Amino acid sequence: MKAYPKFIEYYPHVQSSTCGPDGFTPEVQDHNAFGRQLFQEGYEQAEKDLGWHPSTEHPPVDEEVIVLTDIITKGGLNVGFGMIAFGHIVDKDIAVDYDGWNIDGVRYWMPMPKIPKE
Repeated sequence: MKAYPKFIEYYPHVQSSTCGPDGFTPEVQDHNAFGRQLFQEGYEQAEKDLGWHPSTEHPPVDEEVIVLTDIITKGGLNVGFGMIAFGHIVDKDIAVDYDGWNIDGVRYWMPMPKIPKE
């Protein structure tokens, strides 16, 4: 549960005691329990749908994805380190590739979320 420290930070345990339905028995309520539950569900959905994948797990050929690189080269020169970029797996029969990718140094990737058209 990687998200636990963050959702506790945003939704700490806030409890109060009230009288229960019988008017005598104390009833403890955690007012942030619902917020923590939603936070956790959202985190798990994002990990499932948009989690980072290692560069050795390839998306389909020509599907544009968001990539994290440890180096970017252009014409044999290093032009950047530790960048976020767009990339895709190429058809090796018709294009130059870097371990299958169109750019050098890809270490992780995630699917690009669909952006709704207005």
